[in-house]
Amino acid sequence: MQHIDYSEEIWKELNFPFEHINKIKVEVSNFGRVKTYTKFCPEGGIVNGSLVGGYPVVRLKFFKERDPELTKKFKYLRNQITTLVASINRMKKQLAALPQRNQEYYELKKQYTEADSLRQSMEKSYKKEYRADELKRTYNYGGLVHRMVALSFVEPASELHNLVSHKDHDKRNNHVSNLIWLTREESAIHQKKSPNVIHEKEQRKFKERNENTKVYKLTSTKVMLIKKKINQGISLRQLSKTFKVTETQLLRIKRGENWGHVPAAT
Repeated sequence: MQHIDYSEEIWKELNFPFEHINKIKVEVSNFGRVKTYTKFCPEGGIVNGSLVGGYPVVRLKFFKERDPELTKKFKYLRNQITTLVASINRMKKQLAALPQRNQEYYELKKQYTEADSLRQSMEKSYKKEYRADELKRTYNYGGLVHRMVALSFVEPASELHNLVSHKDHDKRNNHVSNLIWLTREESAIHQKKSPNVIHEKEQRKFKERNENTKVYKLTSTKVMLIKKKINQGISLRQLSKTFKVTETQLLRIKRGENWGHVPAAT
């Protein structure tokens, strides 16, 4: 495993564009690492995150502030349940203390059963409402690490430079030196230079296609004929009408981007 020297690592706190009540601090470093500070980990812990489309992503859960009236309601319900539980416990002790199962015992047993049934119903209702409110207040944040680093350490040239790209096309190399802000047009050009994109494009030229599926309108035989007619100078517009495919598809065939393994008919 390659050793990384973190002696020049710099950390900056992230400021999120939304309000939350979480007691958490999130930091990102110029080396592309993310750290969180919570009451359970006050010294800070590195977040490993996950991958989405090959990009490292950090997922965090935030909570918005609860409505004050709902807070009062939940407090009242908890007090009601607590009082009911205390009453049930007292009846349980009284039942255990009765020497025999007489009329008094069965009346108390009935009260105990009814109270415990009410407790279960109240707790179920409380949990359901509390869970619904929690889901309503939850904000699931998924932050792209490379964008988090760029926002913290790299100044974009203009407002149009709003996309972050990796200079070496390595999605996991999120060191600040490997990140650059690009415009949409610049990003599209940069993406075309990616080794993965170039490789897939080359593979697509010679990939054997299953002609027994309805996905493809063309077959090797048709493509051979198309290439022959292209060589004869037949226009793509005319071929498009004849073979019921788009001129874009025909242009890719002409350039060898698609069906590159199929020769023209002789």
